[in-house]
Amino acid sequence: EAYARMHGYAVDELLGRPVGMTCDLPADDLAAMVTRINAHGHVVGEFLHRRKDGTTFPALHEVALIRNAQGSPVSRVGFVIDVSAREEAVAALRQSEERFRAVYRNAPVGIAIADVGGRIEEVNPLLCTMLGYTEEELRTMAFRDLIHPDDYDPQRRQVTRVLAGGSPSELFDMRLLHR
Repeated sequence: EAYARMHGYAVDELLGRPVGMTCDLPADDLAAMVTRINAHGHVVGEFLHRRKDGTTFPALHEVALIRNAQGSPVSRVGFVIDVSAREEAVAALRQSEERFRAVYRNAPVGIAIADVGGRIEEVNPLLCTMLGYTEEELRTMAFRDLIHPDDYDPQRRQVTRVLAGGSPSELFDMRLLHR
């Protein structure tokens, strides 16, 4: 029932019909898949499926061969999961990441991302310009290498507070050293 509903059919509309009715593969690819199932006993992959209205959706598909006591193939059982929601989430995440990257790269302020130990992992172009280093050079450094010695201890205390959960964020006012 779930398979029929997923494809927009009633169960009786699918019984006895070829799998190509709902699996949106060219006939040659479908025949090759059947050959693989018969040779290896199963197949797993993502394939497009077709609904009754003609629309398609991505599906995780696993098909296993059922054999009788003599080892002869008698049937196949398939498990299909509609992964279109996952695909939509991946596309939305990709779009969000692209927007973040555009803002990050074009921000009117210098920005750096560092690990919890202070190692610089990523910088935007403006920070490179401000400090006189290339992105590659900054990625080999730690923040302590860039902070004026008189500002290091106060900054370290603020970071420790954030990492310990005492504060969700801190505003850092410090002097950075230009190359």
